[in-house]
Amino acid sequence: MSTIGKALGLLDAISRLDREHGLSDIARLCALDKATTRRFLVELERHGFVEQDAETRKYRIGAEPVRLARLALVAATAQVLHNGLAVLGVSAPARM
Repeated sequence: MSTIGKALGLLDAISRLDREHGLSDIARLCALDKATTRRFLVELERHGFVEQDAETRKYRIGAEPVRLARLALVAATAQVLHNGLAVLGVSAPARM
């Protein structure tokens, strides 16, 4: 599996957890060594994909996936509305 694939697998695993987990738990869950897991977590945190609690040092999903999901939802909604207006024969307003 590629490095990106491993990092995305780690992110997916964290997103499915029902609570925050530490480095050892996440490494075990993803079948990665702790050093690799730590490197991935540091980079994912730097880009907002995961967050680490300063007190417990446990990880949770960050805000960036939510932001990306919101952008995708807005784009999909706009397309559905545009298509619906076309079916009704109504001209859509110009996009900004």
